[in-house]
Amino acid sequence: MSQTRLEQARRDREVPVEPGFWLLVLGDMTMFAVFFGSFLIEQRNAPGVFGHGRGELDQTIGTANTIVLLTGSLVVALGARALLDGRAVTGSRLMFAGVGCAALFTALKAVEYLQKIGGGITPATDTFFTYYFALTGIHLMHVLVATGLIWHVARRAGGGHPVGRPWVQAAGVVWHAVDIIWLLLFAVVYLAGPLG
Repeated sequence: MSQTRLEQARRDREVPVEPGFWLLVLGDMTMFAVFFGSFLIEQRNAPGVFGHGRGELDQTIGTANTIVLLTGSLVVALGARALLDGRAVTGSRLMFAGVGCAALFTALKAVEYLQKIGGGITPATDTFFTYYFALTGIHLMHVLVATGLIWHVARRAGGGHPVGRPWVQAAGVVWHAVDIIWLLLFAVVYLAGPLG
């Protein structure tokens, strides 16, 4: 086997990003798991409040945001693969498409917040909306951090500067973690009915 093939096989087997980075991602996921567990306990204690609150959510915007984030995951994954394969221009363009998806997600979330606040719904309305604004707000902050990381990678690659493998991998991991959190958030907050 040639040295190039051996090196590629070694890279394909290695865990992406530094181990400490995985602790950060795991910590984030654990924090959201605690929030989701607390949400479900509160929902069990006040099913009427949570059912009414869920009925006030805009399912169309929630579904659109889900599609936007999944599309973002696809283009970020393709962009990361292109960058790791040495195709900087293609990788940069795909990463910038991921930034565009994040911008669209943020705009749709802003519209949703403005609809709620314009209709007199705030975090103080009831327990459901306290959780709604907290969970979606914390998630939105994560989207913005992931967007900054992806933008940095895309800009460097597009400008002809080398982008290290750890940066490319970190951008992909952070974006996919944000995506997983949104899918759980969408299922638990927007879609799920009372348990038991």
